This record gives sequence, structure tokens and C-alpha cells, in this order.
Amino acid sequence: MATELATMIEMWIGDLPHPIRMNLAQPAAAPPGTILGFEVLGFDAGRFHSWLCYRLDTQTLDKLGIRPGDAALLTTLNDAQRAADMANNNHGTQDGTPEDVSWFPALITEHDIDEAVRSSPEPAGPPSVRGLWI
Repeated sequence: MATELATMIEMWIGDLPHPIRMNLAQPAAAPPGTILGFEVLGFDAGRFHSWLCYRLDTQTLDKLGIRPGDAALLTTLNDAQRAADMANNNHGTQDGTPEDVSWFPALITEHDIDEAVRSSPEPAGPPSVRGLWI
């Protein structure tokens, strides 16, 4: 999926730098953090959508019996992949999403960015107190 996402980003923004493209091209372990769960993200027109944008959380419960946990996040990669597959298979249907949205699972983790900056061998930009690493 990383290659597909990198290709989609390139189609929309060309060769311009993009943080997600940089992470996909030079994967590195995320700094230690607290795993919050899995989100199902959609990508089209250079933008991301939450699965909540299209009420995929209720469809996932109704059709697959998968119930989101805290903060509407899924607890396993398998559940997130099944929800993404459902969304991708329902493109253009009455309860589906637009044809050009590609859905994929994303691990959502909360990190102490200040700690990540201190332990990083390269400058990571201005630190913030907390952040998400997708």
C-alpha cells in the first residue's frame, strides 16, 4: 500500500516535497509512543478523509460486525483492513464512497515529539508537545 500511496501523492503534487512521501521513501521507525488504534483513511485529490466523513464506521458495524473502540478507532489492523476493503469494494454504490477515493488502514500513535527530537540524529523541525505519526 505504501507504493500506491506514494504514486497517488505524486500524481497530485508532482515532485514537490511532502512529509508523507518523505516518510514512505525513507522509512524509519516511529519514535516510542502510545498506540491509540487504527483509522481508515481515504485519499483523493491530494487530500485525506477520515472514515467518519462517509459514515463508514456505521457501515462497518452493520455489514461486518466490527465495532469501533475509543475515539472511533479500530483495535486491530485486520479490522481496519476489512473496513478499508469494504469501502474500496463499494465505490460508486448508493452507500459507497466516490470512485476516486482509495481507502487504507493507518496506525494512529501519540508521541512525545520533544523526546523524539532529543533522540533524533537529524533535525526534525520545530518540536511540539504532542503529535501523531501516521
